[in-house]
Amino acid sequence: MKLHRLPITARVPLIVTIFIMAVSIFTSERVLSRLIETQTRQIQALADVYLDRLALALVEDRRELIQGAQARGVPILFRVVAELVTLLVLR
Repeated sequence: MKLHRLPITARVPLIVTIFIMAVSIFTSERVLSRLIETQTRQIQALADVYLDRLALALVEDRRELIQGAQARGVPILFRVVAELVTLLVLR
């Protein structure tokens, strides 16, 4: 079916429909790509906050373990725990 054989009353709505579909596909693609970027940034920020809190908790636990080991006079345990926690935090 050739487009020039259709009457003008059918060609114009068909052309407008194709144009609107093309614009909507382009717009949808841009919106979805922006949404993906935004979600990626937000998930990364959430993961950063979570890992920062986890590191802080490990450091605070490390301080408590160190102080408890020192108070009980357990220098070997103190060194082992300090090394393990340091390895976990630096990982």
